[in-house]
Amino acid sequence: MKLNQLARLTALTMTALTYAGSGHASSSFGVEARSLAMGNASVATADIATAALTNPAMMALQKQEDDFALLLPSVGIFVDDSDRMLDTIDQFQVESDACIASNNAASAACTAATATLTSLGGKSLSPQFSGAVALGFAGETYSFALSARSDVVFEGGIPGGANIDTSPAGLANPALNQLVLQGVRTSEVGVSVAGNVELLGFKFALGVTPKVIGVESLGYAQSVATASTSATDLIDENSIVDLGSFTTLDAGLMMGLTDNIQLGLVARNLISDSVVDSSGLVPVTLNFDTQLRAGLAYNGDIFTLGVDMDLTENAPIISTFANKTRYMSVGLEIDAFD
Repeated sequence: MKLNQLARLTALTMTALTYAGSGHASSSFGVEARSLAMGNASVATADIATAALTNPAMMALQKQEDDFALLLPSVGIFVDDSDRMLDTIDQFQVESDACIASNNAASAACTAATATLTSLGGKSLSPQFSGAVALGFAGETYSFALSARSDVVFEGGIPGGANIDTSPAGLANPALNQLVLQGVRTSEVGVSVAGNVELLGFKFALGVTPKVIGVESLGYAQSVATASTSATDLIDENSIVDLGSFTTLDAGLMMGLTDNIQLGLVARNLISDSVVDSSGLVPVTLNFDTQLRAGLAYNGDIFTLGVDMDLTENAPIISTFANKTRYMSVGLEIDAFD
């Protein structure tokens, strides 16, 4: 037995996403360090443990010496800040502190704070937190894995209207000028099974991951003058509302074109579902649609090259601000010391 991944521990992976509209929970096919380092290309490159999270069929198409893998807690923080909202909030907080200290609405600091707060109108922010653990075993014909992951996605901005007051007193009032974010936390647990067979000289693998997904609603509202977007501040246990759970299925197919080249296809949430969140002022329908992705990889002794392509548009679970997305991912891994 080769213990090929006992200590793949990712304490924290931070990635700044500069594209628009990533915000949908459980949308990332990869959630651990290797997949993210390869540009989120994982459909045809995943190992035994991470395949349960990306493409279960890959569990049954590994090198013979790879028969056990353990993914220790992998935690990722992603921020979709296409509008550069975080930088603007930092600027506003400096200006608002100076405005409050001046206690003069006509001061230069208050004038600057007003202009900066106005510029924040219509901008959106979407922080996301993800974590996963997995355990996989691979045999000559069949492979098995247990996996769990959790994703938290927030989306929102600064609503206008009576909530806005840029006077020194208004900036000091925590009930005004609020950054309002709507959040969803999904937690899934799955059991993966995969097998392989040779047909017409090619090796095929098929894998499935039945899983249960629990859904919770989260809310966050704090004055932008003092707001913090750290995970501990955003996730307030008192604001969590349980929206129930549902059962769905991931399925993957792999084909070994040669000893080193593999072609893969995976469907996440093959049984689509939706959950209604009525905890806010306006009911919101959270959609968990089927996502299809294809991958092609070259797995050599020294380097691995992978290319993934979304075959379907990925609709965000929370669609207040975010748009549908469709990505192509390309990644290269060099294994210089085996």
